Amino acid sequence: MTTGRTSEAPTLAGRGRFRSMLSPTGLLVLVFLLSLPAVTPRLYAADEIEYENKGGKGGTIGITPYAPFIRSDRAPTLEDYVDHFDYVIKLIGEDHVTLATDMFDGKTKVNWATPWYYPEITRGAGYGTRRVRSLVLDGLTQSGMDVDERLSVYEYTYHMQFLPRSMRPEGRTALAIGLGAGLIPGWYAARGVRTDVVEINPDVVELAREHFGWRPSGRVRIEDARRVLREAGESYDLVILDVFTGDATPGHLLTREALQDLRSHLAPGGLVALNLAGSLRTETFGTASLVKTLETVFASVRLHPTFDPGEGEGWGNIVVLASDAPPPPAEASLGASLLVHPMARPAVERFLRTTFRFPPGTAAEVLTDDGPPLDLRDVWLRERIRRGLLEATEWSVLS
Repeated sequence: MTTGRTSEAPTLAGRGRFRSMLSPTGLLVLVFLLSLPAVTPRLYAADEIEYENKGGKGGTIGITPYAPFIRSDRAPTLEDYVDHFDYVIKLIGEDHVTLATDMFDGKTKVNWATPWYYPEITRGAGYGTRRVRSLVLDGLTQSGMDVDERLSVYEYTYHMQFLPRSMRPEGRTALAIGLGAGLIPGWYAARGVRTDVVEINPDVVELAREHFGWRPSGRVRIEDARRVLREAGESYDLVILDVFTGDATPGHLLTREALQDLRSHLAPGGLVALNLAGSLRTETFGTASLVKTLETVFASVRLHPTFDPGEGEGWGNIVVLASDAPPPPAEASLGASLLVHPMARPAVERFLRTTFRFPPGTAAEVLTDDGPPLDLRDVWLRERIRRGLLEATEWSVLS
C-alpha cells in the first residue's frame, strides 16, 4: 500500500472534504473515526470516498480500526473490520488505502480481534491473489492460513503433519500440546486420529474455533502442559509438541524431567514430534543441548530442518522426531501426493526428507529442572528471530 507523510488528520470527515484532501502530490491523508454506511450505518458517513478520478490524484485515505465507530450495537468482530477494509479497497484500490491508529501512548497495539483492550491475538489479511489469515501472539506470528484454500502457508506445518503420520500410519490417538490455529490437530482429526489438546491460553482456543475453523475431536484442557504431563493418564500413539511462541519454546517443557513425563504418555511404538526454532551452524549450543537432552530419554532422535543448514547462518524451524525405536526413513515420494499450499510447497518438496546430525564433540549439556533453561542457552537465536520480525512486521502490529 502507498505510504507517505501526513498532511492533515481531521477527527471527522464531512461530505466533500475527501475530494479536497486527496492531494495531487500523493501526500498521505489520515482520516480518523471513519465508518462506512454501506457496511454499518453511522452518523459520520464516508460515502464521499466515491470521488472522481480516484487514481489520478495520488492521495491516500487512512482508516483507523476504532471499535466504537465500527459497531455501536455490540463489540465488533474481526469480520466487521475486514468488511470495512474490503469495501474501501474494492472501491478505490489498495494503493489508495492505508490503516492507522490514533493511539500514541507508545505501548498500545492495534487489536482487531479483541478491540476493547490491549491485544494478544490479531489477524492480518493480504489482498491480491492470496488472502492469508494469521494468528499473532504478542507481535509474533504463530500460524498462517489461506482463507480460501484453508491450508497452512508455512512449511513447518506440513513437516509436523506428514512426517509423524508417515512413520506411524497405524496411529489412532494423538496428544497435541499447543493448539495454535488448530491446523495441525485438525489435520490429524480429519484422518481419523482422535486428538486431545492441551493449550494454556483460552483465547487461543476461541480464536482457533472462530477464525480458523478448528473443531475438537477429543478432550481439550486449558492448562499448563507440564502439569498435565506429570499426571498419570492416557497413552498416545503420537504426541505433537508445538508450543513454539514465535521466538522460543518454553524451556520448562524441554528439560530431561519434562521429557521423561512426556515419554510416559507414549503408547508402545509411539512417536513424539517437536517443533522448535534451532540453529545448526552458528551458536549451536542451545539446539545441541536440547538434542543431547532428548537422547537421554529416547533411544532415537532425528532432526528434520525446514531449511538448508549450510545456507546463511543455518537456523530456522526444525521438526524433531523422538521415539524408543528408530523410525523408518521418509519415503522419497512423501508429500508428492498430499495437498500443500503453493506458498509452502517449494520448501516442503526440497526439505521434507532432509535430516541433520551434529558432528561428534559438538558442545552441549543436558537440560534439567535445576539448571539454566534453554531460553538462556540460545539468546543469540532469539535475538535473530526478533530482529527479523522487526524488519518484516508492520509497526501497527508491534508498536
